[in-house]
Amino acid sequence: MAGCYPQEKFRSAQLEPDSFWDRWQRAACHSTIPVQLDLLKRTGRYDAFNLKHIPYYDQEPTIWPVPDHLFWESDVAKWVEGVCYHLQSRKDADQGLRQHVDYLVDLIVSAQQPDGYLNIHFVVVEPEKRWSNLRDLHELYNAGHLIEAALAHHQLTGSSKLIDAMLRFVSYCCTIFPQKLAGYPGHPEIELALLRLYHRTRRPQCLELAAYFLTERGRDGGQFYKDEQARRGEHKHTIPGMMPKPYSFWYMQAHQPIAEQQTIEGHSVRAMYLLTAVADVTATPEAVSRVGGQDQLDALKAATSRLWKSMVHTKMYVTGGIGSIKQWEGFGLPHSLPNSTDEGGCYTETCAGIGLLMLADRMLHASLDGRVADVAERVLYNSSITTGMSEDGRAFTYVNQLASSAEEPCRRFEWFECACCPPNVMRTFGCLQGYFFGSLVDRPLDLAIHQLFAGSVVHEGTKVSLRTAYPDDGHVEIDVETLPAGATVWVRVPGWAKGHTLSSADGDARSSELTSGYLSITAPGRYTLEIQLEPRILVSHPDTGAARVTLAYGPLIYCIEDVDNGWVDALPPAEQHFKHTSVSLADLRKAEKVSVDGHTAFRAPRAGYTLDVDDDAAYASAFELDQRPSYREAEGEGHDLVLIPYYWRCNRKSTKGRMRTSLLLKQC
Repeated sequence: MAGCYPQEKFRSAQLEPDSFWDRWQRAACHSTIPVQLDLLKRTGRYDAFNLKHIPYYDQEPTIWPVPDHLFWESDVAKWVEGVCYHLQSRKDADQGLRQHVDYLVDLIVSAQQPDGYLNIHFVVVEPEKRWSNLRDLHELYNAGHLIEAALAHHQLTGSSKLIDAMLRFVSYCCTIFPQKLAGYPGHPEIELALLRLYHRTRRPQCLELAAYFLTERGRDGGQFYKDEQARRGEHKHTIPGMMPKPYSFWYMQAHQPIAEQQTIEGHSVRAMYLLTAVADVTATPEAVSRVGGQDQLDALKAATSRLWKSMVHTKMYVTGGIGSIKQWEGFGLPHSLPNSTDEGGCYTETCAGIGLLMLADRMLHASLDGRVADVAERVLYNSSITTGMSEDGRAFTYVNQLASSAEEPCRRFEWFECACCPPNVMRTFGCLQGYFFGSLVDRPLDLAIHQLFAGSVVHEGTKVSLRTAYPDDGHVEIDVETLPAGATVWVRVPGWAKGHTLSSADGDARSSELTSGYLSITAPGRYTLEIQLEPRILVSHPDTGAARVTLAYGPLIYCIEDVDNGWVDALPPAEQHFKHTSVSLADLRKAEKVSVDGHTAFRAPRAGYTLDVDDDAAYASAFELDQRPSYREAEGEGHDLVLIPYYWRCNRKSTKGRMRTSLLLKQC
């Protein structure tokens, strides 16, 4: 199973040069890596493992009680991990980066304490407080990212230097948990890392510790966190800034045992990292005894499915983004999905999208399900890496709101104080191909193509090449060059496709019957898949209470931005973020495909109207039933609407940060 992870299997695939995904990966490799290296140096992270005190460590935290430097280990670890992937993935990667990887690995190993402990803050700043606040202070989260960096380094170099250090850390942890401390991390991450480490090394301690953290979590309803808070001498009403009230343990998914949780709650990144580990452990047969038997393993598997459905059906944005509440960076009430700050929220953190990709991959490894791959596709194109990084690889988003506002215009930034997202995007691009295909637990010889891409894959004697201009075109040429006897190539047809055909090289029609959303190919040969691509109009779920529509084309979600819709400048300031821009279904259906700077865009002539809202009216919060809504523009004199891919927003210097994805439905 060790080779089934995206972070490992990407080495078996190649991207077609200058294809859609190759251009993104190239930008991450050539621009993002050196930009982030410079930032690691400028901010002090690069040399932080030398364990010298610097004044920055004494600053008051932005959000109590978490010091701003507390995540530095993970920032460095993700950069090392990502560089190791890019050096394996791309022939054009800068080999000179190896010296920085070697330097950082040596520094990390030198920072390890004699007993195996490894952490910057609790060695340099507060050595007496080691393991005193698992709820908030991320010792185990940072260690998880260091483990993932060690796995990537070992994979690139063959050296066991860093992986041995992390195995020593795991051995040390096994003397602490649960013998001395019956706790579990506030921010999941180490669990998924331990499982990967187990499958690489087969060390039982790694599986045992991961299983312990997963099954202990929430078992006491969060009592462990209450007890450690009391040991710190804090009043029970002293709460971290990200929690709305005391004992909000749903924030870190610790309010109940995972197997008993009914709805997805809390911090969205934590939830995704946690469920990724749960999905992985349930696909590990030898974990049965560690988690408490087959019934418990089945309960964990059922919980993964149940919580996935809770998220996808009631708490996911049209972009695939998750997390509507800014305070706790996570999930709100079912179908409460505001588009922007001035509407009451919308967060959709970049790391949450990446975590969702990780979870989807583990679920697809367990069983073929086109619906899961559909969600992963939407996230890939609209709410994780393409949205989280600018096209040139030099600017990033932490938050991906579906609409801008005067308070929070659409912006990209070079870096963040809490810099989890930029290196996370870079490392994901490094192993990107690994998310496009996979094997199955019960059919290891089969090859499943989960995402259509231009490139090639080799797996267990099967070799497949794909030629396509997807996502701009639905024509896909599939060349199954080799296929062992008894093996099958599964090719997913997107669930949004309104039609598809499969034919062989000689033009003969092949069976287009789908199994769980996938076509099956059982013989070598050349095939042509035609997927019907046309604009689609998505309407908000009625339970959101929002009469809004969104344009989609293939896997792409579209938005309007000020650069292409200059008429917005003439509107009153309150209207300049397209909040009241309306469009009728009839006009949106007339949208014409155009090209804007090489991107597939759409132009809807005279389709944009601005709802005239009289804020001075006595009952401005509602219209009377016998009144028809009025619009600033006369009928037939609407503005031309130009819609661009959502991921491309805020990529042009001329933007003033005004954009919107879902538009009001015009009442005719």
